[in-house]
Amino acid sequence: MIAEDDPGALEKLRFYIGKVPFLKLKKCYNNAHEAFAYLKSHPVDLLFLDLVMDEFSGIELLESLDHSPYVIITTGFERFAMKAYELNVQDYLLKPFSFERFVKAVNRIYDLVHKDLPLHEALEEHSGNHRTQEYFFVRNNYKMLRVSCSEIDYIQGLSNYLIIKTKSGQVFTLQGFSDILKLLPADRFVRIHRSYVVAIDKIEFIQKNKVKIGERLIPIGESYKQMFMNHLRNHHMM
Repeated sequence: MIAEDDPGALEKLRFYIGKVPFLKLKKCYNNAHEAFAYLKSHPVDLLFLDLVMDEFSGIELLESLDHSPYVIITTGFERFAMKAYELNVQDYLLKPFSFERFVKAVNRIYDLVHKDLPLHEALEEHSGNHRTQEYFFVRNNYKMLRVSCSEIDYIQGLSNYLIIKTKSGQVFTLQGFSDILKLLPADRFVRIHRSYVVAIDKIEFIQKNKVKIGERLIPIGESYKQMFMNHLRNHHMM
């Protein structure tokens, strides 16, 4: 949901939301009064909230809610940041913000939502009863590139960047393994070395301390070997 009284900022948010697969826009309001009334009786996962609006501010809206959704502030003013974080907002986007910064904020919410799933929902999601994430976005220079999970062969870490090896080529990103692993389906990818994450369905064979994917022999790190074998036994072996 969006509560934003600047028409240009509102349209920008609509556009950004439309580009992110796991976001669905439910409502837009150009004032906090109507937004507050809607939130009192309708569940919303995420609220994009402007702080400076006529008559009833975004801060007053947050202070008035008994139970607030996840909140990302969108404002042109830095001075409200401390107060906003006192009200437990998840992020504070200072206008004008880029799509890259927007994606970083909503990915954080995505992680929080999945972390907070009730146990039975989390188990169902991992058992395949829910749609698993089929793609994600990574930072590449000044762009956000879409990567399909089914296309990935392996991911290699090199000093301060990652190489995502896909069927069609390579994607370079400065994001770390910890960020990427949060986006990958846990039953389909496993880390086998401090420098490698592999797609299990792309492994042709396992021999001693190596796996073969395409033309590449990838080492299995000694400290990862037992975890790798446990993963195979739990998910991929009869």
